Amino acid sequence: MSDPYIGEIRPFAFGYYPGDGNWLPCDGSTLTAQQYPALFAVIGTTYGGNGGSTFQLPNLPGLAMLGTGQGRGLQNHTLGQQSGQANVTLNQNQMPPHNHSVTAINAKAADTYPAPNGTSHLSRCASPGGVHFAYTDQPLTENASLSEESLAPYLGGGTGAQPHDNRQPWLAFTYAIACNGIFPVPE
Repeated sequence: MSDPYIGEIRPFAFGYYPGDGNWLPCDGSTLTAQQYPALFAVIGTTYGGNGGSTFQLPNLPGLAMLGTGQGRGLQNHTLGQQSGQANVTLNQNQMPPHNHSVTAINAKAADTYPAPNGTSHLSRCASPGGVHFAYTDQPLTENASLSEESLAPYLGGGTGAQPHDNRQPWLAFTYAIACNGIFPVPE
């Protein structure tokens, strides 16, 4: 393997970074500029530090890397910028408009209509006293609209909105940054 550029980050498929003195883990460690002057000259305090005697390494555990710049139709991302969340909770403003339409038949007697199938509508309901058929003295009305109060909002599997995983599919590697090697010169 050729000498790395100072500040170059590489993924490694083993659970540690090379111990040859040229690599440091991308774990957000604070280093002194005096001990690593070349690396400090390359990355400065982009990832943290006090601006003079200390600086921090990029902190990558649990994060995905993203290229700098602005892709077509995307926002601009600057070097060292960090954003995103592992979990998010959607609110009503983030959900697309949709309907929970329900149709029903108001039947006078339980034995007048067959069990629901692909072309009929459910006309019975359950209560603490058991299953019974709802009826009214009104004439039969097929595909009648129900009151808005007939359906409660669906909040998901618990008592309220819960965060969900917001990460793309991923594969974990050990990331390390070169602290020795070739000093990169801009074009």
